[in-house]
Order: sequence, then structure tokens, then C-alpha cells
Amino acid sequence: MKLSTKKAIESKFNKHKLPRFGKLKIKEITRPYCQKMINKIAQMIKSVNDIKIQANQVFKYALKMDIIDRNPLEHVTIPRQQNETIINEENEADGRNYWKKEEIREFLTITKRELDFRDHILFHLLIYTGARKGEVLALTWDDIDFETGSIRLNKTLFHHEGEFIFQTSKTRESRRLISLDTKTLALLNKWRVRQNVGCWISNAVSLSKCGQFPIKWTVKQLYLNGS
Repeated sequence: MKLSTKKAIESKFNKHKLPRFGKLKIKEITRPYCQKMINKIAQMIKSVNDIKIQANQVFKYALKMDIIDRNPLEHVTIPRQQNETIINEENEADGRNYWKKEEIREFLTITKRELDFRDHILFHLLIYTGARKGEVLALTWDDIDFETGSIRLNKTLFHHEGEFIFQTSKTRESRRLISLDTKTLALLNKWRVRQNVGCWISNAVSLSKCGQFPIKWTVKQLYLNGS
């Protein structure tokens, strides 16, 4: 199990399961109580099935060890998401989970004007590649082919207990090669030129903020001025 997966499971366990089950004796937990809790969690997160699966493992083990006589999560159902809202022009923005082209252009215009150039590129890559934040922050220049106009996503940067850790992608489908448009390539090339000014010798694309990995690591180990 990858460290990021373990951390995600622990986070859900501490946030959703412990507050509802932690103070109860396992023999006191009933099926109606479990159904009530699942209903409440379903109103908060979409991944309620993950919560049920993980909690079910605890009850199955207790059943196997003869601690309980029956599994209170058995026959507990996940409520269906009801969406009866009629989408019209007034509530369309609330009913969709994507941006239109003009909204993307407006957002990137603002980031270009208000943010550092590095942060503007970060948002540009997130939008135009569909990559996750950790995938973009883990990029190295070897992952970008300016001749073929492509970018390879095969790893992610993960933060754990104050440290930044590289992880390979979870599945084969997560490792992918994406074509880049000319504007994105031009922005990346401009960032590479800026990054190399001042005796920088680094393969990291370094889109993290200053003082965080990989820039902190790069400054410490690869900046040769005065060393």
C-alpha cells in the first residue's frame, strides 16, 4: 500500500468513523445506528462506500473472533443521491463541475496578472493537462519533450509528516503521455530559461513555492554559486 493511500484511509477513519463509533462498545453498535451514520456521511462525501467497506472489515474481524454475533453493517444500504434540480441559465454554474472556455480564459488572465509567473504556469498545466497537483509538482524536464510536444506523467509528489516524497503512479492508467499545445510549450520553455538563470543546475521543473521541495532541495544541493 502506497503511503498516500494509507494517509487517505487514516484521514477518513479519523474524520468520519472514530467520532461516530470510537466511544461505543462494538457489541452496542446496532444496524439502525449504522444505517443512520451511513446516511449522515453520505450527505457529506461521495466516497461513503469506502467508509462502509473499511468499517465492515472491522465488524467482520470481530465476528470472526466471536466478539459479536452478527455484523451490524450487513444489509445497511447507501442512500441514492437525489438530484431533482432542473438546470437552467440561472443555476447552471451550480449544477456543473466544469468550466467553460471563456471562464478558463478569464481565470488564467487573472492568474497571469495577479500571481507569480511560476504559479500561473502551475494553474495553466493543471487545466490544460488534466494532471493532479502532485503530478505537476513532481515534473522534471526529462518528462517534457519539446520536440514532439508531449509531457509524461509517471510520478507524484506527496507530503507526509513534514517531508516531500516522490511516488510512482498507482496504476498503469495513471502513467500517461499527453500532447501539449504550442502555448503551453512556450510557457514551459520560458520558465526553463528563467529557472536556469544564476547557475541553476537542476532537472526539476520546480513549480513548488519557494522554501518547499523541490526548490528547497535544489537550493541546498544544486545551487553552485559560492559553493
